[in-house]
Amino acid sequence: MCILHVEHRIILRLLRYFGEIEVQRFRTLPVEHHETNRIATDLLDDVTARRSSKGGGPALAIAATDTGHTWEVAGAGAPIPVSAPLADLTAYLTGRPAPELTTAPALPAWL
Repeated sequence: MCILHVEHRIILRLLRYFGEIEVQRFRTLPVEHHETNRIATDLLDDVTARRSSKGGGPALAIAATDTGHTWEVAGAGAPIPVSAPLADLTAYLTGRPAPELTTAPALPAWL
């Protein structure tokens, strides 16, 4: 008497992936605690440090309106406040077009 006949062991193939699903969930749990804009903030840390050490531009007090992060760029004169969303600040400080920052001062090349 045959209780269950599964052709080509389909059920066993499905059960094989449960271990992979658990491992994937285990690996992603710590990532949920990380900052969502970590790459952009790390890039701005590097860009502002480079601009400060290189000089040749205006002093800036930078604030990301969507994350609350702030940066200082050393330069000539009193710091000029520049605030915008993180993506626009990243574009502006790396020399890309940033339509939100039309009143921000022009910057020299950062590399």
